Amino acid sequence: MSPPHQSSTLPSFAFTSTGTGHTPGHTSLCLLEFQTLITGDAIALEHGAPVITNPQYTLGMPRARESIQKLLEYGAKKLICCHGGRWIPA
Repeated sequence: MSPPHQSSTLPSFAFTSTGTGHTPGHTSLCLLEFQTLITGDAIALEHGAPVITNPQYTLGMPRARESIQKLLEYGAKKLICCHGGRWIPA
């Protein structure tokens, strides 16, 4: 897993700001040791696929799409998504 560029790193964690998207200043947490990304509200799961969380409340759809793409490109082996959804990329 490649840690995000915009991060503050602790021994086993990296925090990344995905900027504006679902909500301004959203932050996700990378658990480097476990190659796991906690996406928070940036990504939800719908029918087993990553999607934008509550698009009706998303403040900037183009940026939200960019944020999802950015998070998926980190190469995490597991994503823990909005409200407990867990996704393991194929």
